[in-house]
Amino acid sequence: MNSSQNHASTPASAKPTTTTGAIFGATPGMPVMFKSNFDYQLVRGMCAGAYGEGGAFGELYSTARRVVDRDVESWTVEWSGTAERVEAIAHNCLSGGHVVSAREAFLRASLYWRTGLFYLESKDPRQLAMYHRHRSCFRQAAALFDPKIEPVSIPYENGKTLPGYLMRAAATGGPRPTVMILGGGDTTCEELYDFGGGAAAIRRGYNAFLWEGPGQVGAYALDPSLTYRPDWEVPTRYAADYVLSRDDVDPKRLALSGHSGRILCPTGGGIRETHYRRDREFAGARVQARPHGRTGPRPERAL
Repeated sequence: MNSSQNHASTPASAKPTTTTGAIFGATPGMPVMFKSNFDYQLVRGMCAGAYGEGGAFGELYSTARRVVDRDVESWTVEWSGTAERVEAIAHNCLSGGHVVSAREAFLRASLYWRTGLFYLESKDPRQLAMYHRHRSCFRQAAALFDPKIEPVSIPYENGKTLPGYLMRAAATGGPRPTVMILGGGDTTCEELYDFGGGAAAIRRGYNAFLWEGPGQVGAYALDPSLTYRPDWEVPTRYAADYVLSRDDVDPKRLALSGHSGRILCPTGGGIRETHYRRDREFAGARVQARPHGRTGPRPERAL
């Protein structure tokens, strides 16, 4: 992604640079609406709707029914159209004082923008434009929670920052146990609200810290100089130091959850075990990984 692109234009109206591209094969256990990886991306949306107000099944299903399998242009246009429509609903609800309805619609629109951009090539200007719409919708929803979901900037090397959000279980009550949630190579920190378990954490009394490291989708989109690095314990340390500096976090009850991340750790898992061992602040950790197209059960390991 190139952060210099203008994200104000309507993504679906741009000249397409991607038609039918390299699409992963179907993943076992999916609903079989498509014979390609489109099925898996549809299920990501269904998961968001099931836990976290991130998507509505009717909107997901009707959009998917209009998509031509393996046709990236069809996928992009249909999800962009749904995202535009639902984002407009959110603004209308907000102008009418319907805060809960506006929040839910912004969350759904955010999901649909992310779903639509997934298969676009980086040279397609719509990719960055749709990412910014995805991020903007989530941030508008974040401001409508009680307590609000707080956007944060994690101090990093050379004066740079990494993006993140803190979800507090309650506005009062002192320091709370907190789980740091990190996604994989194709996950945004906004998506971690539902897909990564942020909403599940706060319902159980935990704070949730959603963050991205260098090279991940949002960090790279906002600053292309932030590229992947093999020593992932370094950005993890920066993120942990930030979390531990907060008065609303219990430093003795800090956990780390990693999802997917084959790019981050070729041996599987969001973060390698050695990273946990070097960071003694972590009271617990969980790694969950499933490379695209992999068959068999999803490996999980609690450390």
